[in-house]
Amino acid sequence: MSERFQPVETARVVLFDAPALAMDLDVDLARLAPPDRARFAEAMQGWLLREAAIVSQAQLAHDTVNAAITVGDRELEGFRPPRYGRACFRLVDDPVPGWARSGLSHLAGASVVEPRPNKVWLDIKGVGVGPGCTPQRRAYSNGLMSLSEAFEEYLWSRLVGAVFRHCEAPCASLPIYAIIDLGFAILDETGARLPAAVCVRRGHLRSWVSDLPIARSEEQRACLSVELMLRRFGLTSSADDPIRLDRRPDGVWLSDCPGLKAPAQVPEALLAGFEGRRFPIEVEGVNIQIARSGRSSGLEVVDFGHFKTRKRFERPLVSTVANWPGAFGGVIWPEDAGFPQPDPRLVPVGDCWGWSRHPERGEVRGTALLADRLAEKAQSTAGGGDALKAEVDALIDRAASGWKEEGGR
Repeated sequence: MSERFQPVETARVVLFDAPALAMDLDVDLARLAPPDRARFAEAMQGWLLREAAIVSQAQLAHDTVNAAITVGDRELEGFRPPRYGRACFRLVDDPVPGWARSGLSHLAGASVVEPRPNKVWLDIKGVGVGPGCTPQRRAYSNGLMSLSEAFEEYLWSRLVGAVFRHCEAPCASLPIYAIIDLGFAILDETGARLPAAVCVRRGHLRSWVSDLPIARSEEQRACLSVELMLRRFGLTSSADDPIRLDRRPDGVWLSDCPGLKAPAQVPEALLAGFEGRRFPIEVEGVNIQIARSGRSSGLEVVDFGHFKTRKRFERPLVSTVANWPGAFGGVIWPEDAGFPQPDPRLVPVGDCWGWSRHPERGEVRGTALLADRLAEKAQSTAGGGDALKAEVDALIDRAASGWKEEGGR
């Protein structure tokens, strides 16, 4: 799983979340004088550039999906567990100087991945393909992450995290420490040139087998609970394309399901509630992906690029699992008491969280257009990562401005 990476010399930090990183490095920002807070931010951004602005050697061996990449001579070790795609882990030295350390017990090495004192696990998304892989000009196949995609990931992680805090939920969204513009272009399937970036996140441990939980596990219950919670706020992880259920003489079968190579029969034990239903039925599945990091008492939600808002939920909801046919782990029907609809008091305030009409792309998420604008700002300014972080802070504050105490429980 160990592989070699090289530093990208044209990289710069365009968004830096100092509170998120400080919390994991046992630094109490509130106790630092303003000059020291600025010094800490500058030092940490330099550290992130040295340790996380990287690209895989396998990516450097190809030039079909990206423009030329300027790299340094250093070779850096990283780890890419099975199914980690374009992301990797790095175990790096704790960067915090003594003057910035608080008097609390040290947390930097507290990771379920491998606890070590004075070490920090970083998860870096967008580092290129792994050994033996060939990047292709297709979404999620080039090994890279566009700057717009990184900003949209950050927007949704912050909004979902705000929902969890408001509801006092026993889970959290995985912190993103920084977005780094790598300074070279991705060449996509349309011929467009998109700025490449990496998201630097808290190190965490997720399943090496599937993004879906095991049936009847704590994780399955948690994923369904999170999805139902988010739907009260008008948010969902479900895909736009429905899953089709058909009645055949030998039972109920799933088809048109993302990732399903052949029709799959629904287990007989899960057919309660199908009596008298008119087929075919279109359903949608839970797509909450979870991890553990050791720095949170509960589960952490990761990967937010597919999240979206809806004004109403019409289709039955399937609790997806890894080890049952068609990932079918049970269904909640729209008429069931536990099937939530968006509460107007909880829907995020701001047009960016809805949908917009684009002259070339048609109906798109408002967050995608906002992320494009943030990426353009990042490209046009030479400053550090504070200004865009402040802009996102304001967007999240506005999104939550209509939430009422009685609506969040």
